[in-house]
Amino acid sequence: MRILSAPAPGPTVGEVNAKSLVPRAAMWVVAAFLPCFSICGAAAICYCLSYDEYVFSESVRNSVRSDPWRLAAVMMWGIYMAVLSAVMMYMHLFLPSAPFAVRKALVDVGATWIGLPLSWVAPLVACFGYNWMAVALVCVFLALIAALLALGAWLSRTYNN
Repeated sequence: MRILSAPAPGPTVGEVNAKSLVPRAAMWVVAAFLPCFSICGAAAICYCLSYDEYVFSESVRNSVRSDPWRLAAVMMWGIYMAVLSAVMMYMHLFLPSAPFAVRKALVDVGATWIGLPLSWVAPLVACFGYNWMAVALVCVFLALIAALLALGAWLSRTYNN
């Protein structure tokens, strides 16, 4: 008679951190500055779209200046990436018993399959899109940010020792 057993659990975030030999102080530095880089990068893109005469043509700048609130889509991308990096670094710093597969999925899905394509869509919508496109994209970002915050809260409740 064959007995079925559960598959072996994968490595946890704490085990991967121990194998990587990254000092905790370095993790704190990354946790502090990575969200800032995302937001500052989005702000720099907004500045280039609005005022930099060497990057975009006068017609693009006039289009963005006529409806400056369309730049909210670009800033929301920066906020989404900042929240994503904050959730990942929170896992590294405070949730060592969380499965590393969750953190890997955050990078693969959250950054690569969602964040990267939207980093191209947001400036295009700000420059050439219609107003309804900017509103729809901001709503998509709000839903993604809410989902990340809910995931972070669930991870904290589940794996916080």
